Amino acid sequence: MAMSRVLVAAGVLSMALGAAAAQATEIVVLGTTAAKEALIEIVPEFEHASGHKINITFGSGPVVLEKVRAGAAGDLFIGPDEFSDPLLKEGKLVAGSRVDFAIRGPASRCAPARRGRT
Repeated sequence: MAMSRVLVAAGVLSMALGAAAAQATEIVVLGTTAAKEALIEIVPEFEHASGHKINITFGSGPVVLEKVRAGAAGDLFIGPDEFSDPLLKEGKLVAGSRVDFAIRGPASRCAPARRGRT
């Protein structure tokens, strides 16, 4: 989880900084619940460091998908390909703006312990 959190932080921060003006602004994020835990932890750190305010709306993937289709506006959409792909094809997300910044699943694996060796 720690590596995923770092990857999410790096992605969110780089996208937000690239999208935000030099002065403090509000950044609106529409996200699926898959990223909720990591974002709740890193967003206050980003807000403190940058002076920007992040306004996040979370929902299940299908709910967020339908909100965007219905016209919900935001600066960032954070969700898996299964939800972003249709929105890109429908023109609801900006073409060419996708940034893959997190990998789902274990970030690292431990080698099996060797018995009898010191």
